[in-house]
Amino acid sequence: MDSDSLIGPAVVAAVVSALVSIIGFIITTRAAQKMHKEKLDFDRALAERKFSFDKDLSERKFQYDRDLLDHKRRVELAEDLVSGFHQIRDVIMQIRSPLAYSNESADRVPGERETENVTRKINSYYVPIARLKQNGEFIQGLLSKRYRAQALFGADIDLAFQSIISVLNDIHISADGSVSV
Repeated sequence: MDSDSLIGPAVVAAVVSALVSIIGFIITTRAAQKMHKEKLDFDRALAERKFSFDKDLSERKFQYDRDLLDHKRRVELAEDLVSGFHQIRDVIMQIRSPLAYSNESADRVPGERETENVTRKINSYYVPIARLKQNGEFIQGLLSKRYRAQALFGADIDLAFQSIISVLNDIHISADGSVSV
């Protein structure tokens, strides 16, 4: 056997082996590239779905938080108004109370020609006005919530405020009419 006869089939085998390896490498590379592209497409689609879901979730959470904050504001104002309406009832009862202390009319300036009896009588009539002044800060604080309450609860709430204003005006007019001599 000659060496040339062995080299020929070895070279052919090597070339065939190289061709098979190259073809295998090309097929493997293309398959890997295709799988990688499919994986990237899948990951992109998954990321887009996740982004869309996260966006939708954050929009819902924002809407929920905003609605919850609005609800809390409404509830807090409603609690404040209910408390204020109960308190104004007590204040009006206290203002209209017939019991009076002599010092409650101390800020009224008597007229020039008032006698002591007239001054005492007018001072007793002045007591509701003095009590209105004494509770003026609370009354104004409650009445200042009128338009905010209308904005949140509608115009129906205005009836309660109108009733309070009417009662306070009646008290003031009645006491003021009694005071003038």
